[in-house]
Amino acid sequence: MVIEGGGNDATHGATDTAIIANATRLVKDLKASYPDAKFIMVGTLARGANYGGGRRTEVDTLLRHFANDQGIAFISAGDWITRYGLGTHMADSVHLKPAGHKILTDVLAAQLTSVGAPHAKPADPAS
Repeated sequence: MVIEGGGNDATHGATDTAIIANATRLVKDLKASYPDAKFIMVGTLARGANYGGGRRTEVDTLLRHFANDQGIAFISAGDWITRYGLGTHMADSVHLKPAGHKILTDVLAAQLTSVGAPHAKPADPAS
């Protein structure tokens, strides 16, 4: 089960305490509903601390610590906009255009594989 971190929390001024409380409640509920699931958390997409990532980068780091404390695999996205040159692939200051999504599809797939996520089977064209 993949849980993605709170970009909206970052942009709407949620405190660290509120973010951790909500993440704790979410993970507890998911583990109760899916006790055999493996959990992976993806952080908050941002530009990176040295490139104006601001609160979104801070939330990514906060969620990394939370995931580590919970024993959940974590994938940081806290600098992906800068690292993968996505600045020109933004629909606005927060959301990606389709071309940006396409770039990050391969990035996220590789990251998910690196933390042990199973590969999805392609749909059978005959069905």
